[in-house]
Amino acid sequence: MRVRWIVYDGLALLLFTVIGVYHHHSGIPSVGYLVRVAIPFGVGWFLVALLVGLYRATPPRYAFPLTWLVGVSIGVLGYSWVVMEREMSFAMVSPAFWILSLLFIGVLTGGARLVVWLVGRRRTSTA
Repeated sequence: MRVRWIVYDGLALLLFTVIGVYHHHSGIPSVGYLVRVAIPFGVGWFLVALLVGLYRATPPRYAFPLTWLVGVSIGVLGYSWVVMEREMSFAMVSPAFWILSLLFIGVLTGGARLVVWLVGRRRTSTA
């Protein structure tokens, strides 16, 4: 299990939450509210990640894209249901919020993986 990626992904999701909540509330809300917003995204992400093997020593190639698309989508649905107290349905989710969540979390989590992959590739080509 790749513990560093678990910690990094958790911090990336927390950063997404802090920036989003700060932007939409024009200030720093309570820790309880931040946790309430972060939990649906964490549950969605880590549930899918564990099911598809994202944190295995050698994860399947589909593990990250599937975790990103499905995990973030579950997080968006959960946020709508838990925080916004709406029906748990994609019809109740703002398409802009869904797309921005996918993009922002994708950049934070996928961008780091891309950098690690590029550095590793460069090291193997110069060795």
